[in-house]
Amino acid sequence: MKQLRDVAIYIRDCSEARALAWVRAVLGCPLGAPIDLGQSTGFAIPGGMLILTPEVEDQSILGVWFRTTEPPWASHADCARAAARALSCAVLAEPGLPEPDYSDTMLEVGGNAPHAERIVEFPESS
Repeated sequence: MKQLRDVAIYIRDCSEARALAWVRAVLGCPLGAPIDLGQSTGFAIPGGMLILTPEVEDQSILGVWFRTTEPPWASHADCARAAARALSCAVLAEPGLPEPDYSDTMLEVGGNAPHAERIVEFPESS
């Protein structure tokens, strides 16, 4: 049995409907029916689950977590770059720094400059 892998991003100022349309386009298939997970909503996807969490840190940030055996990206940063390009929003993700960096340091992609990348502390107001 394949092991589940995680890819997570945080999208600023993006509706859940836009994010779900992007996910469907990336996966090339419909999502399963919404599953109420309390503060989050889950959707069955091939090999696992997609979890959306609105209003992360009480800000207009949507958490998007792919928990699947075959995520569409090799890293959180790759996913953030793809989302920023497709959604024209600022997207935050773990920057892929050497372990053990489990701080609030995040890579921010997009925003005012579509291809810009910078390291920020999460959450940081834009």
